[in-house]
Amino acid sequence: AALAELNIDDLPVRERIGTAVRVRLQQNAAHKEAVRKMLSYLALPRQAPLMAKCTYETVDIIWRFAGDTSTDFNFYTKRGLLAGVYVSTVLYWLSDVSEDQKDTWDFLERRIEYVMTIPKIQSAIKKGVSRMPSPGRLLKLKRLKS
Repeated sequence: AALAELNIDDLPVRERIGTAVRVRLQQNAAHKEAVRKMLSYLALPRQAPLMAKCTYETVDIIWRFAGDTSTDFNFYTKRGLLAGVYVSTVLYWLSDVSEDQKDTWDFLERRIEYVMTIPKIQSAIKKGVSRMPSPGRLLKLKRLKS
């Protein structure tokens, strides 16, 4: 409901995601100790399915808020990457004592920035792989040398 009140249509996707994570954490600011205790409970091995479900539902709502309509493999990678960003940010937030949680918001921005480099890395890898000779070509080269 809090996200629906925000007008974020003109923001880039990365800022929509960052805004949604911030709103979620700000909603829980008065309940930090309860969040800490709940995470301790969810960290128990037998609670792994519940932890996964809670995390998935949160990141799915955030991506839908950000306007994601993907139904292909990107659907899963986006949520998986955001789960890592979200969980690490929550853990950082729990120990943040900076004024207005400034350190947490800086941490969140760094995590999002890091995730944004992944497509560049993928592109570089694809370019490198496309320049490699095919397995058949490698076998021919090996036969020619012997």
